[in-house]
Amino acid sequence: MKQKVTNLHFFFHDILSGDKPTSVQVAAPKNLSSLVKEKLFGTIFVIDDPLTEGPEADSKVLGSAQGYYIIAGQDSPMLEPGDGHGQGARRGRRQGGVPDGSGHR
Repeated sequence: MKQKVTNLHFFFHDILSGDKPTSVQVAAPKNLSSLVKEKLFGTIFVIDDPLTEGPEADSKVLGSAQGYYIIAGQDSPMLEPGDGHGQGARRGRRQGGVPDGSGHR
């Protein structure tokens, strides 16, 4: 039996500031910034981010990404997303795209 393949295409909006942030920092190590190149290493964020049809913030909302992510790279940004349902980290890693406070990745 041939498997059916479905390709999903959506935009993930991680908003760290303003009146309604969708990503909030909940934990960060102390006194680590002088030891590693990546200043956010070890930081944990919880998210409830909109997934939209287009790249614009006012694009049609298709759903949401809920869970958490951990900055897991000492030398360069590496996000380790979690599924938020007690199942552990998702397969694969997203590199780059570290939050910069602007709401953009």
